Amino acid sequence: MTRTSRASRLKYCLNAVLLIAPAWFFYASLTPPAQPDPWAPAALGEWTMTPQPSAEPPYPHDGKLIRDFQFRICDGCAAAVRTAIAHVAITPPTLDDTLDGVIHGHGDHLEAHVPWPHSPGAQHRLWIVAQDWAGRIHTASWPLPSTHH
Repeated sequence: MTRTSRASRLKYCLNAVLLIAPAWFFYASLTPPAQPDPWAPAALGEWTMTPQPSAEPPYPHDGKLIRDFQFRICDGCAAAVRTAIAHVAITPPTLDDTLDGVIHGHGDHLEAHVPWPHSPGAQHRLWIVAQDWAGRIHTASWPLPSTHH
């Protein structure tokens, strides 16, 4: 009799977990992780751009570390940008250097998969280099917060 009640109790607990698990995972999928605060806006030629790093840490991709960033450009300014790249480096990159870190997206909400150094130091900055349709190059940079070193 004890063996049957123990088996019944185990089945009851297992059924309870199986009934509750879908609701728990559905709730978790609707609750996005907390995002870090956006960094201060900076002038990029005639435009302003505000970067916001992803809550996720840098991840390896094709032998490099990559960190996802979202960018907010001033309202209506995205159409004036021909191309833009973002990099974390000591010196600003040039548009011809690489295809890594291309800022892409729709409208005023953009994103980039930014190359990230394996051990960023205090001299590293987030650089954005953008070109407008007239061919002018604009550059902006932000120091990395101390939590990223």
